Amino acid sequence: MGVASEDNDDYGTPPFNSEQLVSLHGKTTLIAAITRVLAEEGKAKVVALDEIDKAAPKFQEVVALAFFNWGNVHMYAARKRIPLDESAAKDVMATQIQVAYDWVREKYSLAREKYEEALLIKPDFYEGLLALGQQQFEMAKLHWSFALAKKLDLSG
Repeated sequence: MGVASEDNDDYGTPPFNSEQLVSLHGKTTLIAAITRVLAEEGKAKVVALDEIDKAAPKFQEVVALAFFNWGNVHMYAARKRIPLDESAAKDVMATQIQVAYDWVREKYSLAREKYEEALLIKPDFYEGLLALGQQQFEMAKLHWSFALAKKLDLSG
């Protein structure tokens, strides 16, 4: 767990189910019961239920921040310059532009997914909302640049 497989080198799939993480927030009674059993066996310290409840918002914030940072990794990757051979023939150049466009669009989409996941976990995570807005702006710039590079007729 936590290590990417060779066929998943971009860390696009989390090694855990985020829905399970979110639902842990509502399972404090179960956590308290498990902790009590472990304490009886000498393997844990008993923690009061209210202490577990106090930790839940911090846990949400940390998990949301992790997804936020994961989205930032994809945004950073998308901003890398993709080398294009400007001396290549038109058809080769058009193919290079299409491949670059598709790659960057995929990275922006992955970033959006991570930002949305952060907001599902913590809806008042304002940094996630701002990042989602920035991602949408960058995606719009990408589409516009692609249209200009392809010399698409935008008149109507």
